[in-house]
Amino acid sequence: TMAIAEPPEDIMSSKMRKFTPSAEHLSYAIVEYNKRQNMLVEGGMYETIFMRALPGAKVRLNRVLLLKRRDRESKDFKVTIGQPFIDGAYIEITILEHLKSEEREIYRHRARQHYQRRWIYQRRLTRFRVDKIVWDSPDAPVEGIRPFPLHSPYNRLGL
Repeated sequence: TMAIAEPPEDIMSSKMRKFTPSAEHLSYAIVEYNKRQNMLVEGGMYETIFMRALPGAKVRLNRVLLLKRRDRESKDFKVTIGQPFIDGAYIEITILEHLKSEEREIYRHRARQHYQRRWIYQRRLTRFRVDKIVWDSPDAPVEGIRPFPLHSPYNRLGL
């Protein structure tokens, strides 16, 4: 029997390997918002489905599922996985603007029933910038004022 021959390495894939994106050298967080999980990098700008916040507002995302950051002493990366979330970790973002997506044409018909419907749909989007990724103690006080004091001890409604 003959030995099984190894196929030659693809020249194009070896040339393109250095251009393949990788997150080995990045500090990032995986955050859940708008019922989706997204990987956010500090200083990055992102577009997502609409978030109810005014442009220029600072928003804190606290549903952090995974955090990868560089250790100060050893300069190695440490990965922390939440169960399901990491206590005390949050991402501060700034809402930059609200915009609409590209137009999508939706066409529906039923054969032999004289039913045709056509409409154009644009999804509302929000563009934001990640200001900082923080991992404090869970008991640290939240900065700023409470926008709607529903659970305040001074609430007269007793809710």
